[in-house]
Amino acid sequence: MKKYIEIGLAVVVLGFLAYYFFQGETRKVRKQFVAIANAVSKPSGEGNIAMGVKMATLANLLNDTVVISIKDFPFNSEMPADELVSLASRGRTYFDYMEITILDVETEFTSKTTAVSRCAAKVRTRSKTGDYNYDEVREFTSDLVKGENKKWLFASFKQDDLLKK
Repeated sequence: MKKYIEIGLAVVVLGFLAYYFFQGETRKVRKQFVAIANAVSKPSGEGNIAMGVKMATLANLLNDTVVISIKDFPFNSEMPADELVSLASRGRTYFDYMEITILDVETEFTSKTTAVSRCAAKVRTRSKTGDYNYDEVREFTSDLVKGENKKWLFASFKQDDLLKK
């Protein structure tokens, strides 16, 4: 009887370890989505130093080139990461408040170094002039590549039109 308990316990432990390591990459990708949402978000009254730190963080989350294809985004194209960071930095100055909250991330690994993720995010903004306030849930598809530092980097952002008002 003791032998069966030991075997059962070993199977449970091995199952837990397999689940833990299998979910590891999925958690890393979700962590990257949360990190990029935090880097782009802007609380009211954010100072220049905080913005600089966030833009440096954003640069570390992007692949060398990034493809953007998002509805109502005037700069849809393939661009170098530093150009996208510059656009994000300038764009954030028009807003008093910007919050991006990651609601859900589903990831499919196409190889050991590439992944495709679908992300639902709540986007809330308030412009400095008050004439542009935005509060919507958007769904994006992103291609990610594993960088030299073993971190997942964003290579594209494409809007998914599954969620419409």
